[in-house]
Amino acid sequence: MFSLEKVIQLKDHEEIRLVAKRHIATIFWQLFGAFLLIGFPFFFLFQIFATGPAGLVMFILLIVAGLFWAWRAFILWDGDVLIVSTARVIKTTQSGLFARVVNEMPMDQINSESSWSKKGIASFVWNYGTIKIGKDAVITAKAIPRPHEVFDLIQDMASRARKSIHEGRLQQISNQQSAISNHPPVPLIHQPSIFEQREITSVGDRRSEIGDQIEDEEELPKIEVRDLRFSSNPDHQELKSLDDV
Repeated sequence: MFSLEKVIQLKDHEEIRLVAKRHIATIFWQLFGAFLLIGFPFFFLFQIFATGPAGLVMFILLIVAGLFWAWRAFILWDGDVLIVSTARVIKTTQSGLFARVVNEMPMDQINSESSWSKKGIASFVWNYGTIKIGKDAVITAKAIPRPHEVFDLIQDMASRARKSIHEGRLQQISNQQSAISNHPPVPLIHQPSIFEQREITSVGDRRSEIGDQIEDEEELPKIEVRDLRFSSNPDHQELKSLDDV
C-alpha cells in the first residue's frame, strides 16, 4: 500500500493540499482478466478434477495467477500518485513491483507552459485526463480525475508561491535600506587609475633624482673664495682672504 510518509518528508510550513491517483477505470481490463482467471476453473470444476492430480495443479495455478495479476495491477495503480502541497508538486510512478520513480518541482518554478488534456472517449466518459507541468513536461500525470480542477489548484498554488517569494525579496530590500539609513555612510577609498599611478611614479622618480643631486652637492669640497687685490707694485700681487677684509 502507498504510504505518503515513505515517499516525501514535509518541509517547514508545508501542507498537503491534494493526493490524486489514476482513475480506477484505467485498470478495469486488468482486473477483469484476473477475474476470468480466478472464475474460469469453477465453471469446469468437475472436468478439471476428473483429470486427477494434474487437474488439481492446474486449478491451483489458475487461481494463483489470477490473484497475482489482480494484486500487481492494484500495486501499480496505488503507487501512481500526484501530490500537491503548498511548496511543490510531486509525482510518484510505480513502474514495477519493486521500482518507483519520484519527480518533483517547486511551486515557484511552475510557469504558464503547463497544460492539461483529455484524449479518447473513455477520458470524457469517466472525466479523467493528463496533466503536464513544466516547459519540457518534467512532471506528467496521466488519467487524473477532474484534471481541470487539479490543474487550476496547481496554478493557484504556484501563483501564491511566486507572490510570497516576491514579497519576501521586497521585505529583504526594505530591511537592507533601513539598515543603511541607520548607519553613517562609509567613505569610499579612491583607487588611482593607471595614468595617475604613472604620474605618481614619475613624480617620485623626479623627487628621488633631486634628492640625489642635493646629496652630491653636500659632498663636494668647499672652495675658499679669495679676493684678489692688486697692490701698487705691479710686480707683486697679494692674495687676501675675504675673511681678512
